[in-house]
Order: sequence, then structure tokens, then C-alpha cells
Amino acid sequence: MVRTTIAITGLQNAGKTSFSQRLVSGAYILSQPTYGVDVEFTQYRGVPIQIWDMGGHASFRKHIWQNYVEQSSALIFIFDASDLSKMEESAEWFWNSYAWIAEKQIPILFLANKWDLVKETEETIDKIVSGFNLKKISEKALETPFRFFFVSVKTGAFISEAMNWLIGKSLNQSKDQKREVISFDLFIKIDNYIAHLHDNTDKRNMVAKLINTYKEKWSSTMDSLIDVLEEIVFEKYRVLFISYKNKAIVISSKREFLDQSVFKNLVQDISLSKFNDNINGFYNLFEETKSELEKYFQVEIASSLSCDVSDVTTSQFTN
Repeated sequence: MVRTTIAITGLQNAGKTSFSQRLVSGAYILSQPTYGVDVEFTQYRGVPIQIWDMGGHASFRKHIWQNYVEQSSALIFIFDASDLSKMEESAEWFWNSYAWIAEKQIPILFLANKWDLVKETEETIDKIVSGFNLKKISEKALETPFRFFFVSVKTGAFISEAMNWLIGKSLNQSKDQKREVISFDLFIKIDNYIAHLHDNTDKRNMVAKLINTYKEKWSSTMDSLIDVLEEIVFEKYRVLFISYKNKAIVISSKREFLDQSVFKNLVQDISLSKFNDNINGFYNLFEETKSELEKYFQVEIASSLSCDVSDVTTSQFTN
């Protein structure tokens, strides 16, 4: 199952880290302010999630937030509903966060936290909806899934309802996105062997030249320590290239969709540990990769996967 990557933003002391810890431990933990980014891995009702809990101080907002928000597959913004004096500043950063992922149309969950400290609930809701101009984003709900919840991280009130909505939307989005991928290529080098794992669908012909370009780029630099991530738009398509010293991945999709976090997870999940210095090890890896692809992409790509192996000491790495 594809991991859902959640970016959590909001000003300092809004309850972001306590919320993150409640998801991980199931209990309320009074937490210290986060400096930089805390990364947590857990599951919510069987769904693997990766949490990016980002510090809310001004310097972190300016220099850290955007990179993580842009790579997320879901966004949670947390606001301290017991302190409306911070609403204007919070609203500015909520809309900054929205702008970074507007084109991706990922689910956005707005949590008005500290419900247990609010006396006039209905009045406070009206002020928050007005102060954040949330009607503007609710009008876009058909394009960008959005929900508002009044919650208490301390008592746990309405946390499960909010997360059930977010995870449900993320899973539905993941199913839709699988149909958007049109080609897959994985290049692996171990010792003197190079394997090229690729689909054989007709769609890959649309971007065949780009695939070859990136294959040559990786093969010419694979003996160097490289860590590259490139994303380009080509006619009606987007192409993502992720390269490491011993493996690289090229994935193309329709222009409207490309979720970098999903593909990074795929690269990380494909292990090289089972290779045993024998050419048959590549075919064991092939079966493992095919299994991973069935989780991430439509069955057509996984079922058409091929593995071509070359010995770089005796032959060139060719098409």
C-alpha cells in the first residue's frame, strides 16, 4: 500500500507536535516546540503514513515549509482556536501553504485545535471561517478536497473523524493517480552488471526519447556519487528522474499529475539487498519490483514489466 505523506503546518504552539505524537502513540503528550522538521512513521487504521511535523517559528516558515509541503500527498494546517489574536498571521501562512500545493489538488485538513478551551464554539467557528476566508477554498472543494474540524488534541475529541476523512481522501486520490502514470523505467548497477527494468506498454513510445536521454545521463555518471531529482514538462507529459549511484528511476505521467513523494517512496522500497553476485539475483529483484509496482501503479504496467541485463565489461549499455 502506498504511504501517505502528511505535511503539518501552523504557527508555533498550535499543537502540531502533540497532534503528531497522538497519531504515533495514541496518547496526548505535552511536547516541546519543534525546531526544523520532525519526521515520524506510523500507521493509521492499517494505512502507512509519514508525518512531517514542521516548526512554526518565522524562520522555519520562510526557509523550510515550502520544500516539504510541495512534496506531500496531504496537508494538515493546525490553528490554536483559543488565541484568535494570531489569526491574521496564521491565515497568511495557511494560504501560502495552499498556494504551494494548489496544482496538485491534494487533500487539505484544517484543524481548529484546543476546542476544550473555547467557550463560545459557534461564534468562534464563524470568526475562524471569516478570518481565514475558508469559504474561498470550500468553493474549490471539487478540485481540492478540503474539510474543517474543531478538535482537541489534548482530549482526542474529533481527531479520529478528521483523520478518517483525510486518509479516505488520500486513498481515493491514490487510486486515481495510478491511472495517470504512463511509463516506468528502473536502472540498477551492481558490480559489472546493469539491469533495465521497464514496462512494455504502447504509451511509453510517447516519451521514448526522453527515457533514452535520462538513461544515457545516468549511465555516464553512475560511477560518481550523485543524488539527483529532476522534474520536467514535455508537451502533454511530466517526467520525473531520480538518480543515485547504483540506481535511477524515470517515470512519466500526464501533465496534470506528478507526486514526487510517491515515487521517492517507490525507489526506497525497492531493495538491492537480495542480490547475490549472480545474474539470477537481478531476476529475483525483478519479481520484487513487479510486486511493488502492483501496489503503486495500474496493473498494466506491472504485468508488462521486462528485465534486460547487460555486462558492462563486454558490452555497451544500449537500448
